[in-house]
Amino acid sequence: MRRNYKKDVEDAIEALDKECGSAWRDCVDLDKLDMSDYHKCVLGQVYGSYGSAPKHFFTLDGFCGDFTPLKHMRIMRRYALEWRNQLAGITTN
Repeated sequence: MRRNYKKDVEDAIEALDKECGSAWRDCVDLDKLDMSDYHKCVLGQVYGSYGSAPKHFFTLDGFCGDFTPLKHMRIMRRYALEWRNQLAGITTN
């Protein structure tokens, strides 16, 4: 199955906006964003750690919840790039 990184992140942004309003965006430091780190991923930066976020976020692919297998590092880097692009207002295909 081919991932749709743009749509996954759009869905994740919509879920955060619904849960937190737009204030969560001020918590995310794009220079420190690291989807493989429980404290530097989007949910980690917003909630203090990935595990402290509301559990319903864990079902959304854009948050990239499975951090351990090395084979997923490429996927996490691609999600981080998409988060940076969307939060910085860069349009992607």
